[in-house]
Amino acid sequence: MDAIECITTRRSIRAFLPKPVSADIIEKVLAAASRSPSYTNSQPWEVAVVSGNKCKQMKKILGDLAGSNVPAKPDFPYPVTMPAEMTQRSLDHRIRRAHFLGMEFGTEGQARQNRVTNYDFYGASTVLLLFLDRTSIYYPVFDMGLFTQTLALTAHSYGLGTCIQAMLAAYPGAVRDLLEIPETKALLTGVSIGYADPGAKTNEYVSNRIGPEKFAKWYE
Repeated sequence: MDAIECITTRRSIRAFLPKPVSADIIEKVLAAASRSPSYTNSQPWEVAVVSGNKCKQMKKILGDLAGSNVPAKPDFPYPVTMPAEMTQRSLDHRIRRAHFLGMEFGTEGQARQNRVTNYDFYGASTVLLLFLDRTSIYYPVFDMGLFTQTLALTAHSYGLGTCIQAMLAAYPGAVRDLLEIPETKALLTGVSIGYADPGAKTNEYVSNRIGPEKFAKWYE
């Protein structure tokens, strides 16, 4: 597929087949993502590729923490407030997706289901965890966004699905302990990666986007 098709057909996958992704393909995806631009070519990204038994252990640890209502303590705080229009778009998206799946938004059951599937990595057998060194975690976050987008698009071009999950960074201490990663590394986000389940209704959902007429201003 060409670049435009790749960009416009990529979507967040929330149901994966148990089929593992080969290390060779993961390496090719990461190699392409490494071509992302960064401030003065500093290339701040550090990635933990977690699969096999470690992935299963991580699912259980994070799932147990969330299931026990342990407060999240992310290295990068989640947004507390947003402009009204952004808040409304986020709410509309969550309500629309819940209804698409035949669920009532805002119920405890819906929240529990969302938590369980998130921390099961939507069934993916591999997750990529993106870290930054704590000595430089502000502007390089922009570079990490570029890297993550390139990673997702490259995976899509290889026939893989991805889901970029902020919730996977909710308990960074537990992640570092399991993987024996030093405290000097800050966990930014996680990306579940694998083969999309073609029979899962959730993978049919396509989120709305506002057009350029809403977010671009022209000056001549």
